Amino acid sequence: MPISAQDHILQQEDGKKRWIAHVNSLSQSFALCPTHEEAEKIREDVAFFQLIRTAFCKYSDSGKLPEELDWAVRQLVSKAVVSAEALCSEWAQNERSCS
Repeated sequence: MPISAQDHILQQEDGKKRWIAHVNSLSQSFALCPTHEEAEKIREDVAFFQLIRTAFCKYSDSGKLPEELDWAVRQLVSKAVVSAEALCSEWAQNERSCS
């Protein structure tokens, strides 16, 4: 099935580029609320779309689009900020308990 889906996408004008962009947007949106009832209904569809996207990217030069790299960097920074906030919060609580 993935092969026939890839073939269909490649037959469209800018199909590969458009597919990857739309699946990236869908993936980012899905990541915001993966446990929501509506999101759970489309979980398998999203996984299939991501499978096709991955197959396209796997055989490209770097395997990553600039948008994907930007998104990955933003995620890492976001996680670092959350971790730093948690450390600061914990540190502040320890400071209060030591006083």
